[in-house]
Amino acid sequence: MDETRKEYAGAAYEHPKYLRYAIWGIVIGVIALSAILIYSTTEKQSIDCKADAACFIERANLCKAAALKLDQNGTAVSFEIANACNLTKRIITLPQDEPKEMRTLLEDKAMFCPYQKGSFNPSLITTLTIGIENCRGPLAMALQQIKPELQRKAEAAMEYLPYDEAGEPTEPEPATTEEIGANSTASP
Repeated sequence: MDETRKEYAGAAYEHPKYLRYAIWGIVIGVIALSAILIYSTTEKQSIDCKADAACFIERANLCKAAALKLDQNGTAVSFEIANACNLTKRIITLPQDEPKEMRTLLEDKAMFCPYQKGSFNPSLITTLTIGIENCRGPLAMALQQIKPELQRKAEAAMEYLPYDEAGEPTEPEPATTEEIGANSTASP
């Protein structure tokens, strides 16, 4: 048995050219595999944009992984681009003054919205219902249910805003001292 080992060991030394090629092949293969792994993990690595909507929109338009969390007036919503050109929108919490039925209907629900590279609709992150026509999932279904009610509330709120000739909201004129005096005498 010792002779078999010697023959095998001797074979490797008799053909150093092949051994050298084998070692170089392994080294090049390991380097190539490492480069591929590094590129693929950094390319798909998600960037946490925190509350920076511009960062998220830029990455979304490139269909690159990103995360965004917005919290406005007690409504916390998370957004994520995890796989190519597909937005996940999730309502985390609603304000406590919202009706319990509304909170039950929307909280912890998500929807999935596919889009085309370079044409991400920013309304998906700046509004609750605009742009959700192509979205699927429990949140999309719930929002479609309540969308008419939300539109009525928004329109009612908009009635009280003064508009200019172009239809843009304007700031109300400051009250004059006569108006302030008249209002203060009119109230008991």
